[in-house]
Amino acid sequence: MKGNEMSKKVRIFFSKSNQLSYRLKLGHRVKALSGKLEAISANRIKFGFNERLVESQIQSSEREQTHSFVRLEEVIGRDGDKNAIIELLLEINSEESIRVVPIVGIGGLGKTTLAQMAFNDEKLEHILS
Repeated sequence: MKGNEMSKKVRIFFSKSNQLSYRLKLGHRVKALSGKLEAISANRIKFGFNERLVESQIQSSEREQTHSFVRLEEVIGRDGDKNAIIELLLEINSEESIRVVPIVGIGGLGKTTLAQMAFNDEKLEHILS
């Protein structure tokens, strides 16, 4: 029994929950890290790297205010697509159904402009109001 008690005490002493052992290990790790930092600093001087302080600049840019207004004179060749979307939205008869028409494509094709054009069309006023 004495052997088991002694081995239990040794295991507890070297366990991760032992604060004394933990602090000792942590102290060794801090010393090792400090040595590595000193070596890096010595290499910086040895190889002639200059220390340069750079101020961090936080750039806050406000998002542009969005709206559903589209200048129709600036949009060319999308009337067919707009009318197709409007027809899809008008085909749905039930008042309780949710009307969703996905418009997909790579960036810059004018998906948002097309959706805004359909939204602003007078044929859809009774649906969207």
